[in-house]
Amino acid sequence: MGALMLVPGSHRMQGAPPFPKGSIDPAGATQILARAGDAVIFQQGVWHAAAPNLSSTSRLAVYYGYSYRVLRPVDYQRMPDALLEQCSPVERQLLGETITHQGYYVPTEADTPLRKWFEAQFGQVADRGELDRVGEVALTVPDGI
Repeated sequence: MGALMLVPGSHRMQGAPPFPKGSIDPAGATQILARAGDAVIFQQGVWHAAAPNLSSTSRLAVYYGYSYRVLRPVDYQRMPDALLEQCSPVERQLLGETITHQGYYVPTEADTPLRKWFEAQFGQVADRGELDRVGEVALTVPDGI
């Protein structure tokens, strides 16, 4: 079975999706069935969880998440200093580094060097809504899965 369950559209909900009485999965939860080597891309704010592996085959997944600054990672608070010391300011921001103590929630210009880089590359301010629209892309699954 797939290694991932998603609740489509849940990134636009306020609060948790509803759980039907007696269910361990939220309403609308969809298991993503994928082949080895497939990539699944979704907006980080979408409710997601590991799906149970009911097969006799082990599975391995690599997960890379990128989202709004206010969605802090739950599995680490800070990258190792040895790694951050090798990175540019933009790379440090992408790895979750902040300069000010409120950098995740009320970022200053010092906390967001990527903003200036984006403006220099594209001539405009990044549109926060682009990340929201990622969840609107239709899921296509090859035949036979």
